[in-house]
Amino acid sequence: MLLILEWTQESVASLEKNNKLLYSGAKMNLYHKFDNDVQEYKGDKISLGYSQKPHPIVLHCHHIDFPINSSFFMFSDGITDQVGGPKNIMYGKKRILKIISETSDVKNSIQKITKDLESYQRSHKRRDDLSLFGFSIA
Repeated sequence: MLLILEWTQESVASLEKNNKLLYSGAKMNLYHKFDNDVQEYKGDKISLGYSQKPHPIVLHCHHIDFPINSSFFMFSDGITDQVGGPKNIMYGKKRILKIISETSDVKNSIQKITKDLESYQRSHKRRDDLSLFGFSIA
Protein backbone atom coordinates (compact mmCIF):
# COMPACT_ATOMS: atom_id res chain seq x y z
CA MET A 1 0.00 0.00 0.00
CA LEU A 2 1.25 3.48 -0.91
CA LEU A 3 0.53 6.17 1.67
CA ILE A 4 0.76 9.77 0.51
CA LEU A 5 0.66 12.17 3.43
CA GLU A 6 -0.19 15.35 1.53
CA TRP A 7 -1.06 16.40 -2.03
CA THR A 8 1.67 15.96 -4.54
CA GLN A 9 2.61 16.03 -8.20
CA GLU A 10 4.00 12.76 -9.46
CA SER A 11 5.09 11.14 -12.68
CA VAL A 12 6.16 7.68 -13.75
CA ALA A 13 8.04 6.75 -16.91
CA SER A 14 8.93 3.27 -18.08
CA LEU A 15 11.32 2.54 -20.92
CA GLU A 16 10.08 -0.37 -23.01
CA LYS A 17 11.62 -2.32 -25.88
CA ASN A 18 11.62 -0.98 -29.45
CA ASN A 19 12.09 2.69 -28.50
CA LYS A 20 8.83 3.11 -26.62
CA LEU A 21 8.31 5.08 -23.43
CA LEU A 22 5.23 4.77 -21.22
CA TYR A 23 4.39 7.89 -19.22
CA SER A 24 1.76 8.88 -16.66
CA GLY A 25 1.69 12.09 -14.68
CA ALA A 26 -0.40 13.70 -11.97
CA LYS A 27 -0.17 17.47 -12.55
CA MET A 28 3.23 16.96 -14.17
CA ASN A 29 3.96 16.92 -17.90
CA LEU A 30 6.66 15.15 -19.89
CA TYR A 31 8.63 16.97 -22.60
CA HIS A 32 10.27 15.04 -25.43
CA LYS A 33 13.10 16.76 -27.29
CA PHE A 34 14.40 15.53 -30.62
CA ASP A 35 16.66 17.80 -32.66
CA ASN A 36 15.41 21.28 -31.68
CA ASP A 37 11.73 20.32 -31.41
CA VAL A 38 10.09 19.84 -28.00
CA GLN A 39 6.77 17.99 -27.73
CA GLU A 40 4.61 18.09 -24.61
CA TYR A 41 2.73 15.10 -23.16
CA LYS A 42 0.27 16.36 -20.57
CA GLY A 43 -0.21 14.67 -17.24
CA ASP A 44 -3.68 14.39 -15.75
CA LYS A 45 -5.06 17.44 -13.95
CA ILE A 46 -5.29 15.72 -10.60
CA SER A 47 -3.13 15.91 -7.49
CA LEU A 48 -2.47 12.80 -5.46
CA GLY A 49 -2.99 12.56 -1.74
CA TYR A 50 -6.33 14.27 -1.19
CA SER A 51 -8.50 11.97 0.88
CA GLN A 52 -11.65 13.40 -0.75
CA LYS A 53 -10.69 12.00 -4.16
CA PRO A 54 -12.46 8.79 -5.16
CA HIS A 55 -10.19 5.77 -5.20
CA PRO A 56 -8.68 4.18 -7.10
CA ILE A 57 -7.25 7.12 -9.04
CA VAL A 58 -6.65 6.17 -12.67
CA LEU A 59 -4.14 8.14 -14.72
CA HIS A 60 -3.86 8.22 -18.52
CA CYS A 61 -0.84 6.38 -19.89
CA HIS A 62 0.93 7.91 -22.90
CA HIS A 63 2.62 5.42 -25.25
CA ILE A 64 5.44 7.38 -26.87
CA ASP A 65 7.49 6.11 -29.80
CA PHE A 66 10.77 7.98 -30.01
CA PRO A 67 13.87 8.01 -32.22
CA ILE A 68 17.36 7.35 -30.86
CA ASN A 69 19.07 10.51 -29.52
CA SER A 70 15.86 11.71 -27.86
CA SER A 71 15.83 13.57 -24.56
CA PHE A 72 13.04 13.76 -21.99
CA PHE A 73 12.37 16.32 -19.26
CA MET A 74 9.96 16.73 -16.36
CA PHE A 75 9.69 19.66 -13.98
CA SER A 76 7.38 20.74 -11.18
CA ASP A 77 5.29 23.88 -10.95
CA GLY A 78 7.67 25.08 -8.24
CA ILE A 79 9.99 26.11 -11.07
CA THR A 80 7.42 27.63 -13.41
CA ASP A 81 5.59 29.47 -10.59
CA GLN A 82 8.73 31.05 -9.07
CA VAL A 83 8.39 34.83 -9.03
CA GLY A 84 11.32 37.03 -10.02
CA GLY A 85 12.89 38.92 -12.89
CA PRO A 86 12.63 42.66 -13.48
CA LYS A 87 8.81 42.53 -13.65
CA ASN A 88 8.33 40.27 -10.60
CA ILE A 89 6.36 37.71 -12.59
CA MET A 90 6.45 33.90 -12.68
CA TYR A 91 9.36 32.15 -14.41
CA GLY A 92 7.04 30.22 -16.75
CA LYS A 93 7.11 27.12 -18.91
CA LYS A 94 8.09 28.92 -22.14
CA ARG A 95 11.39 30.03 -20.64
CA ILE A 96 12.31 26.46 -19.67
CA LEU A 97 11.30 25.03 -23.05
CA LYS A 98 13.33 27.69 -24.87
CA ILE A 99 16.45 26.65 -22.95
CA ILE A 100 15.76 22.96 -23.60
CA SER A 101 15.24 23.49 -27.34
CA GLU A 102 18.41 25.60 -27.68
CA THR A 103 20.73 23.36 -25.63
CA SER A 104 22.53 20.35 -27.05
CA ASP A 105 22.25 17.85 -24.19
CA VAL A 106 20.39 17.09 -20.96
CA LYS A 107 23.24 17.98 -18.59
CA ASN A 108 23.73 21.42 -20.14
CA SER A 109 19.98 22.03 -20.26
CA ILE A 110 19.60 21.33 -16.55
CA GLN A 111 22.65 23.43 -15.67
CA LYS A 112 21.39 26.38 -17.73
CA ILE A 113 17.85 26.17 -16.31
CA THR A 114 19.23 25.99 -12.75
CA LYS A 115 21.54 29.01 -13.24
CA ASP A 116 18.86 30.99 -15.06
CA LEU A 117 16.27 30.28 -12.34
CA GLU A 118 18.70 31.32 -9.58
CA SER A 119 19.41 34.57 -11.40
CA TYR A 120 15.71 35.13 -12.11
CA GLN A 121 14.62 34.48 -8.51
CA ARG A 122 17.05 37.06 -7.09
CA SER A 123 15.93 38.07 -3.59
CA HIS A 124 12.45 36.56 -3.87
CA LYS A 125 11.58 33.74 -1.48
CA ARG A 126 11.19 30.28 -2.90
CA ARG A 127 7.46 29.55 -3.21
CA ASP A 128 7.48 25.78 -3.57
CA ASP A 129 9.73 22.76 -3.89
CA LEU A 130 11.69 22.49 -7.14
CA SER A 131 11.90 19.30 -9.19
CA LEU A 132 13.74 19.10 -12.51
CA PHE A 133 14.63 15.80 -14.15
CA GLY A 134 16.01 14.91 -17.55
CA PHE A 135 17.38 11.87 -19.34
CA SER A 136 18.45 10.96 -22.85
CA ILE A 137 18.30 7.81 -24.94
CA ALA A 138 21.31 7.33 -27.20
